[in-house]
Amino acid sequence: KAKLGWEPFPGTLNLDLGDGEAAKLELLRRNPVHTIEAFAAEGRTFGGVSCFPAIVAGHSCAAILPHRTHYTTTLELIAPVRLRDAIPCQDGQRLDVAVDLRRA
Repeated sequence: KAKLGWEPFPGTLNLDLGDGEAAKLELLRRNPVHTIEAFAAEGRTFGGVSCFPAIVAGHSCAAILPHRTHYTTTLELIAPVRLRDAIPCQDGQRLDVAVDLRRA
């Protein structure tokens, strides 16, 4: 909450990137805007993530890249609301995401 300015809804909207778009994940990995270290809360542990302010379908959110993940072509989004309901969106639907690489 301190780094994002809002409390995230517990869950992510995972976007599968096509081959041409997946290469952009490496650019994000090399230029984290915010880093949130691993932490424990309410009996659960959460790994660290790099995160970036973003906009999807007019909704402010954050694109996150977990420091430990098996995903190679997936961008995860968090927001103060459940994005799947707020947009709304369906599996397989194309969404445009604007990621801000500027540091606050």
